[in-house]
Amino acid sequence: MLIDFKAINFKSFGDGLNFSMIKSPILTELGYSIFKKTVDSKKLQILPTSVIYGPNAYVKTNIVSAMEVLKKIILRGNIND
Repeated sequence: MLIDFKAINFKSFGDGLNFSMIKSPILTELGYSIFKKTVDSKKLQILPTSVIYGPNAYVKTNIVSAMEVLKKIILRGNIND
């Protein structure tokens, strides 16, 4: 399960990107659909889904590309190649 994803210096994310599935404190609706998990002794409230939206040419594809690179690194077992 993806909880928090950070990318720095990848394509258009020079300063960094933080894609988090942790519930915002201001979110009060849909409490029945929030996952409650304990990770490293921290109690987290995690969103089950997320949407990436924005105007054309606004880095949406780069977010997915960064996640694909991470997936390839994990499946290969190293960062080389």
